[in-house]
Amino acid sequence: MNRNELVKQLTFSLNNMTKSIAQLTKESQKGARLMEEILAFVTMLYLLASLVATVFSSNLVGTASNRDFVVAKQFRVHSVLTTALTVFIITPALAWQHLSAKKVWCN
Repeated sequence: MNRNELVKQLTFSLNNMTKSIAQLTKESQKGARLMEEILAFVTMLYLLASLVATVFSSNLVGTASNRDFVVAKQFRVHSVLTTALTVFIITPALAWQHLSAKKVWCN
């Protein structure tokens, strides 16, 4: 086997290894994205549960003498403010994600 053939074989082997590593990297990225989505969903569930627990442990919701729940006036303000802040935060995040998907910022 001469030197040129050895270099060709080595180049071919390295090329195959590079393709395998690239494919493994793509699969790892897909797995990482899936884990990010799962963690984000679980976090949202825990945050929602935490919010509900906080509201019910505060003085925004109380019980009347007949053991029925009574909603304080501030609870409606809390609901409106929370909804407005959620929209205010999520809208730019969704816009950023949409623009990033189109790669507008890369030009």
